[in-house]
Amino acid sequence: MAKRPKTQMLPAVRGCTIDMDGDEPRPTRCIVGLLTEDGVTQFALSKQGARTMMLALQTFLDRVDAPKRDAAVKRQTDQ
Repeated sequence: MAKRPKTQMLPAVRGCTIDMDGDEPRPTRCIVGLLTEDGVTQFALSKQGARTMMLALQTFLDRVDAPKRDAAVKRQTDQ
């Protein structure tokens, strides 16, 4: 089995920046900056990379929020 790469855990993120690179109406990549207590961590994403990142983050948030959503639905159906 392939060895899993080491996961980098960032310090608490307190903000973010985004900048676009390329032609004004149709940028080719975005540069994301995560503001942490250690400073700014930057990375660049292509269009497909940004879509993949958004899908991954949305999936994570859906799983985090699922118990709250389930409890709210249960309260509504119990009334």
